[in-house]
Amino acid sequence: MKRTLIAVFLGWAGGYQFYQRKWLMGIIYLFTLGLFGFGWLLDIIKAVSADIRYNKPVVVNCEIRGTFAESKRNPKIKRKDILAEVPVGADLSIESASYKGAPFYLVCTKDGRDIGAVPAEINSELRGIAGDVRISAKLTDKDDPECPHMRMYIKRK
Repeated sequence: MKRTLIAVFLGWAGGYQFYQRKWLMGIIYLFTLGLFGFGWLLDIIKAVSADIRYNKPVVVNCEIRGTFAESKRNPKIKRKDILAEVPVGADLSIESASYKGAPFYLVCTKDGRDIGAVPAEINSELRGIAGDVRISAKLTDKDDPECPHMRMYIKRK
């Protein structure tokens, strides 16, 4: 949305070009009123399509790790016992946590019960973008309680 607003309101003065760090084109737009309006219109179209494309969620299918272990939040309960009560298709939440100072993501039921963790390889990718994204998930398969699967939807805020 930010791109589109910049293109619409400041595009005639090179605002969208400066936003993209195209300094020379920004200066040319500034002195030609957005390439006589044609460049400005083209920038608006590019910005709208980029905003639409940028806001599509990324879908990741993965397993939930550590379901055999005790719940981190309630060590008296096994995660697989909690998982047995959760129906396939149920909404899950992905919550930030830490273990021995290292950040990771817990997979929890909507009522906050911990059923496992996001796989390490995905976990490291999420850490780099965590502040910029919204993550939701659904349980997709639990035929094997040692290796249930979920579908995560990662979308920019």
